[in-house]
Amino acid sequence: MLFRALPAVVLLAPLACFGGTKEDIQALQRDVAMLSMDMKSLQQTVTELKTLIQRNLDETTRANTTAAVIDATLKERLKEIERTAAAPAAGLTSKMEQMSTDFQGLKESVADLTARMGKLQQQILVEPVR
Repeated sequence: MLFRALPAVVLLAPLACFGGTKEDIQALQRDVAMLSMDMKSLQQTVTELKTLIQRNLDETTRANTTAAVIDATLKERLKEIERTAAAPAAGLTSKMEQMSTDFQGLKESVADLTARMGKLQQQILVEPVR
C-alpha cells in the first residue's frame, strides 16, 4: 500500500513546493490514478499468466507420466510377445531342419534313380533286340 501512495507523493510534492495550479494538481492526480489502475491491471495479468503457466506445467507433468506408463506397458507387452513367439518359432525351425534333411535324402534318391535309368537306357541301346 505504501508503494501505491509513493508515486502520488513524488509527483505532487514538487507542485506543492512551487505552488502549482489547481488544474495541474488535478491532472497529476488523474494521471496517478490512471497509473495506479494500469499497475493493478498489470498485476492481475501477471497473476493470470502465472496461473496459466502453472496449469501448463501440471498438464505437461501429467502427459510425461502418461507417456512413461505407456512406454513401460509397451515394453512389457513386447517382452511377453517375444516369450510366447519364441517357442513356436523354435519348433518351426526344428521342423524346417527335418524337412531339409528329408528333401536332401529325396534329392539323392532321385539322382540315384536317374543314374540307374541312364544305365538301363544305355543297356537297351547297346544290346540288340532278340
